[in-house]
Amino acid sequence: MSYSQIKTRCEFNGTTQRVAIETNIRTGNQKCTIIGMPETQVRESIDRVSSAIIASGYSMPEDHITINLTPGNIPKRGCHFDLAIALGILLAAKQIKKNCKQEIEVFGELRLDGKITGSKDYMPLIYQTWLDQTELIYPKNIEP
Repeated sequence: MSYSQIKTRCEFNGTTQRVAIETNIRTGNQKCTIIGMPETQVRESIDRVSSAIIASGYSMPEDHITINLTPGNIPKRGCHFDLAIALGILLAAKQIKKNCKQEIEVFGELRLDGKITGSKDYMPLIYQTWLDQTELIYPKNIEP
């Protein structure tokens, strides 16, 4: 069993909420499950993430992957979860290493070719992360 945790945020009731993306990879059938109240864009992210991981020269694990979005009592929507989910999978699969000790939050939408894009819709999330003085990874090409 392998485990990783990456942080991001979501909007809920006019505020931003920190979200932990926990990834667990264990022996079993090749399947990926996302739990923790993901809405459609987040549930569909696994296809974008899988394609982006492979296009970036990594391999998608052939085991059972469970991705838990906590806290589980608020809905998660938006494509900005893609990058955090991909990094969580790669960390849990031990294909990359997390070399920093401080907390980092991650935002970014993945294209099928592995490129990272963003949207101005993320700005409230990025701004709150900046206010909280948390390290941040986000795409430099924020689009309207």
